[in-house]
Order: sequence, then structure tokens, then C-alpha cells
Amino acid sequence: MINLLPTEQISTNRANYIKALWSVSLWFLTAIIGASAILLASLWGVLAIKQETLQHNLIVVRSSNEGQVLDQAETTARVLKQQLARAVTWSGPVNITLPSTLLADVLERPRGIYLNNLDYLASKEGVAEITVTGIAESRAALIAYQKQLNSKTNFSSVVSPLSNFIISINTPFTLTLKVATSTKNI
Repeated sequence: MINLLPTEQISTNRANYIKALWSVSLWFLTAIIGASAILLASLWGVLAIKQETLQHNLIVVRSSNEGQVLDQAETTARVLKQQLARAVTWSGPVNITLPSTLLADVLERPRGIYLNNLDYLASKEGVAEITVTGIAESRAALIAYQKQLNSKTNFSSVVSPLSNFIISINTPFTLTLKVATSTKNI
């Protein structure tokens, strides 16, 4: 296309065009910044109101019985978490009637033995036995644990059913320990 306008007019038109482009761009930029500021201010106001509401609700809950129950529950949860962290390989309950020397003999175990439960039964006839259940990482670990228990003088016998040896890895096991007559009343 051929431009028949004089050069002066062409440069003036170009300058006016650039000025108009800049002013429209600045207007849009100002509109966007203004809208963003309005949105941010309203969002800040909503968040401030929610924060005040939550603080008020927290004060109400803390001052009521529910707050005390909540505090007790948090304390109990914290204590249980600490106890669980200490008992990483032990997941069963400890029977308090089990004499401490017998408990020490049972809990002393080779690596790869994880105990789930201990049951201590003492009959009126004077027969006492401990049933130990758990998981052995391997047959070798289970055999080593059984030999270790057999070597203890507190137990007259260690009974291990054949079912303990069916699975070779991560074997669930049950051992029945007959307590020697000399250690029943420890």
C-alpha cells in the first residue's frame, strides 16, 4: 500500500497512535490493579472476621467442660503416642501378674522376633504356663528364640507346635512355656 500523506503527517499519526496505545494500556493496568486491591481488601476483611469468630469459639470451648475434655483427650493422645513410640516391637498387653524374672526371660529375644501377646496362666494345682505369640522374621530366628528359652532355668519345657515351622519367612508363632516349679512364686 502506498502512503500519500506527507512525512510530517505520518510521524504525527504514528506518535498519536503510540500515545493512544500507552494511555489505553495504562488505563487497563490501573483497572486491574484497582480490582485486585478491592478483592484483596474484601478477602482480608472476611478472613479477619473468621479469625475473630474462631478465637471466640476457642475461648467458649476452653471455658466449658468440653474444653477440659478436649484438653484431657489431647494429653491422653500425647501420652499414648509416646508409649507407642517406646514399644515399637511390642504390641501386646503386659499381664501384671507375670513375675518379673519370667517376663525378663521371655522379652529377652534374638533379633527378628516380634512379640504380639503374652498370656500367663497359673492354676490352683500349681501348674503355671506362659503362652507367647508373635512373628519371627525367619525360621532361624524362631529356632534361636526357642533354644534361648530352653536354656533358661525358669522354664521346665518349651512347646512349639509344628505349625510354627510351615512358613519360612514372617512366621506367626505360638510357644507354650511350662514354668519350673521353683520359679512359680517369684
